[in-house]
Order: sequence, then structure tokens, then C-alpha cells
Amino acid sequence: MKKTILFIFAFLLTFGATAQAQSRSEMTDILEKFCQTYYNEAFNKTYTTGSLEITTIEVLDEDKGIILVNGKHSYKGIKYHYKQPFKAEISETKLGLKISFYKWYERDLLAAGHWEGPFTKTIIP
Repeated sequence: MKKTILFIFAFLLTFGATAQAQSRSEMTDILEKFCQTYYNEAFNKTYTTGSLEITTIEVLDEDKGIILVNGKHSYKGIKYHYKQPFKAEISETKLGLKISFYKWYERDLLAAGHWEGPFTKTIIP
């Protein structure tokens, strides 16, 4: 699977916009399913289905097959949080894709803005 993720990324870099759109779409599908399944468990918030948008995909460690995905998403807690940053580290294991998901916590009266996470699960895409 490590080869699969790296192949997707290499293909994206080699063949330009069409491949980039396909790879971004595949990553979006994987992270969308992850958020629909685990977001409430991870952060005690309700993920807004279909809100995930990827802004960047980069290889963190080619040897270990680790990819960093950055983007924006929306969720509801006490109030609605629209287009908040997220980041996810994705790597392949023998069991499937290991995803470590972080969400940005907006500054409020009690705390400064900060990253929450990681919430890590291994899924079979």
C-alpha cells in the first residue's frame, strides 16, 4: 500500500492537472469517509458531510510512505465552524491506511487557537 500512495502522488506530479484532480479526489474520498465514521468519536463534534476540501498534498517521508494532506472542513459543536483548517498524515500499513487527523480549534474565551489531535485510526479504503 505504501507504493500505492506514493504512486498516486508521483502520478499527480508527473501528469499534471488531470492526475492532480484524480489523486485529490481519491484523498478527499478517503478522508471524507474517515470523518463521517470517526469525527464525533475523535472530537465530540459533528462533522459536516461533504465539507472537506483539500488544499495541499505533500510527501513527508518517501521511505516510510507518509503523506501530509492539508485542507479545510466544517463541523458543528456549540456553534457552527465553517471552513476550519485540518491536517492529516496518511501512511500505509499491512492492515490498511493509517490516518492521523488534526483539526484546528478556534480561539475562544477559554483557550487560544491550537491544533487538536492526532486522532489516529487504521482503515481499509
